[in-house]
Amino acid sequence: MSNLQILIENIQTAISFPETISPDLIKQYARDYAEACAELNRQIQNCIIHIRNGNNAEAVRLAEMERPNIPSKFLQLDFAERNEWVEIVSTLGYSIPPALSAEQAKELENAYLQVSPLEPLLKSYRLQSLNNSPLKDRLATLRLIAKTDSQNLFWHEDQERFEKVRIGELNKEVGAAVESKNNALITSLYQELNSADWQISPPLHLRQALCVSILQNQVDVLLDFFADFNYPQAVQVYASIQKILVANSISMPQHLQTTMRSAVKWLNETQKQNELQKIFNRRSSELKQALDAENPKPVLENLYYQLNNTASQAGLRIAKELDELYHCRIDEINLRSLRIVKIIIVAIISACIMIGSLITWGLVNQHNKRQLNNVIANLQKIEADKKIDEIINAIKRIEKDMPRIAKAPEVVEIFLRLQNILQEDECGQKILNVAIRRRRQV
Repeated sequence: MSNLQILIENIQTAISFPETISPDLIKQYARDYAEACAELNRQIQNCIIHIRNGNNAEAVRLAEMERPNIPSKFLQLDFAERNEWVEIVSTLGYSIPPALSAEQAKELENAYLQVSPLEPLLKSYRLQSLNNSPLKDRLATLRLIAKTDSQNLFWHEDQERFEKVRIGELNKEVGAAVESKNNALITSLYQELNSADWQISPPLHLRQALCVSILQNQVDVLLDFFADFNYPQAVQVYASIQKILVANSISMPQHLQTTMRSAVKWLNETQKQNELQKIFNRRSSELKQALDAENPKPVLENLYYQLNNTASQAGLRIAKELDELYHCRIDEINLRSLRIVKIIIVAIISACIMIGSLITWGLVNQHNKRQLNNVIANLQKIEADKKIDEIINAIKRIEKDMPRIAKAPEVVEIFLRLQNILQEDECGQKILNVAIRRRRQV
């Protein structure tokens, strides 16, 4: 049991059984408790200074150096009967304890909560430092600490200091790796230099020194895939080469361009062929859908033209089933159109015949009217002249040559009037009777 815990228990006994404790002991307890409270407040204040500077880990480290640690000490000194004890010692005129820094203790408690995830990292970092681990490893752990405790500027300052030293090491390591052509080490160094974790940007010449070796290795891998016609893997390697060039702002060395020229040409041709294949497949699907939907002939012809054009570019052939289906559908549309045209032509011809008949009927009717009018005029003239021979000849000619006109009401009426004229002549009467009989026979 700590001395502080013993002091608190003595105070609680004095509060509960004051008659059993001498005044001198109570005075001693009051002085010891007041000093313990003042000391705790000073310790908390020292921690708060680091917290306000963003160094929570240091504040927690200081708090943990105390025995018991500061949070435990605060709980012990802030015992339940504290207010009653303060009242007693105040009445007796003994040492009055200062108020505990409760708000600042709360800040320290929050710092503990923030630092908790750091504990494993801090432990690892301490072990690495004790074992004098490589700077690269210690720097990696320090970066994790700085990222986790981002408000603590001290970690970032340490990281920057470590990175400057590491860059000095890399100057030597890069040169040695390139000279020895150690591809594994070159790749590892390149990845480290291109990491996004650096606060200080590494010199560009270090990455560029590694790039030529890395590019040479990548070109060798690309050529291997080219030899096996392994297009998917070759595409990935070529993309990696382009990414390296862009990331390091360099151009492909001329000798490597020459070495990989055939592979790059093959990649471009294969990519173009693959794109044409995709277009061909898409257009084949579009034509099939259009045929199933019975789209109009112009739509089908346009889709077939595009598909056939793509097939020619890609050196492909349209599927036999699709090609036959297309031509069969076009033939059906053409046959249907031909039938419609025939129907239209027949309708037009019928209409023309009907119109011609109407026109003919109209012309004939008009001719008959003119002929009737002429006959009536001639008969009226003969009637006026009252020449028996002309009357007889006219009646005979009309009955013989124009039987329809002879039956016209206007002509019949004139014939009746002419009959009256002929009755005046006996010979004419006989002749008239013969004419009348003939007309009735007709």
